[in-house]
Amino acid sequence: MNGLHMRLTIALGALLLAGLLVVLASCGPGWPPSVTPEPLTEVAQPQAMPSSTTGPIVSLFQSPIQTPTPVPTLWIEPPPPTRRPTPTIPPVPTRLPTPVVTRIPTAVPPIIPLPPGQTASYTIAFRTGNLIRAIRNDGTSERVLIDVHAQVPLFLASQDMGVDTWANPSPDGTQLALVLSNVESRTSLSKGEAPEYSIYLFDLRMGILRQLVQGGIEPVWSPGGARIAYHSTRTQGLWIVDVATGDRGEIYPVDRENEHKAVNFAWAPGGQRLVLVDSVFRRSATMVVVEADGGGSVPVLVSPQAPELYFPQWSPNGDKILYVSLLGERSGPDYPYNLWIMNPDGSRQTQLTRDIDVTAGIPRWSPDGNWIVFTGIRYYEEPQPLTDLWLIDRTGTELKHLTSNFTSASNEWLATWSPDGTQLIYVTDLRRVWTLSLSIGVQTGLSATPDFIVLSSLDY
Repeated sequence: MNGLHMRLTIALGALLLAGLLVVLASCGPGWPPSVTPEPLTEVAQPQAMPSSTTGPIVSLFQSPIQTPTPVPTLWIEPPPPTRRPTPTIPPVPTRLPTPVVTRIPTAVPPIIPLPPGQTASYTIAFRTGNLIRAIRNDGTSERVLIDVHAQVPLFLASQDMGVDTWANPSPDGTQLALVLSNVESRTSLSKGEAPEYSIYLFDLRMGILRQLVQGGIEPVWSPGGARIAYHSTRTQGLWIVDVATGDRGEIYPVDRENEHKAVNFAWAPGGQRLVLVDSVFRRSATMVVVEADGGGSVPVLVSPQAPELYFPQWSPNGDKILYVSLLGERSGPDYPYNLWIMNPDGSRQTQLTRDIDVTAGIPRWSPDGNWIVFTGIRYYEEPQPLTDLWLIDRTGTELKHLTSNFTSASNEWLATWSPDGTQLIYVTDLRRVWTLSLSIGVQTGLSATPDFIVLSSLDY
């Protein structure tokens, strides 16, 4: 019993010693201190056990876990934040002062020097729709000359159709050259359809209407009244027709492919030459002189560098040509149309008007050739200026203001001279024909509701 007890005690002690050794081994590689393990070839040294008592117990025979060496991160300094620029407040523009001009007072009669004597009687022809009417310059004897549409299935041409001249009186005042159309207005045309025009002659004494030309507009009588120059709507060139025989021919053909047109022509006093504008709409305009028989050279008076040219008119004695152009001093808010004058060969081109936009009608020479009447707007005189009547002498030194829109509050337009040069005839927005005496300065309103006027010196 004692031997068995002793053997059990020894065995129990050995078990306790072995357990103690296991515990000590788990506490670190330094235990037992007397044991130095031999390192294994190419085997990493065992790692220290974690100190946490809550983690798993690592066996001494487990391969150690190698911790990867961290790669250092290259530090890049971030750019400074972009600061938004402080918004710049635009400066308030300084308004330009409105130019101040001295108003030109209306002229005091006698407006121009006139020979003594009483004004000769004359007739004014005007239209209302398709009616042509006439009235004496003293306001008497108003009557209807012809109802055009009642005689022929045609209509008097109008600006709505792009035709400025609906009629032109013969030099002796006995006939009217009328421009008639197959339609009354553009709204009457079908889409893509073009109007057809004809020139008719109306005998004021006999009341007879007859066709002279098909496909023509802008009739202009020769000084003797034997021929009429006109613009052909078929060829776009300048033609001449004999009034008595109807014989006609083209004296100035144009480049139709490049949209040239012969427009705004006028006869020289002798009837041997004409001045005209070879125009490409809003691109170029060339003023030339052509022989009435179609021969000879074609001298250029104003080159195609001019943007716009209009209404050349020979002076009564043929020594000057008057015209309207955009060229010249431009001192208005828009580019004004200025009056110019030059010699028949194109030399000595002289600007006559400034700061007055020459509009609303063709400038006209006085019968003696010393004065020019025109309608125009003078800039800066008021916020919304209207057209007034003006006179200027052929040298440009004397400018006379004939009518003032400050009192009438209407536009004056289509001014022309009486046959003896003592009166002016014009139309206002009030739809009336007016006359102005240049000797006593009296304005007289005649018939109401005119559309356009022409002048005839016929006594009847």
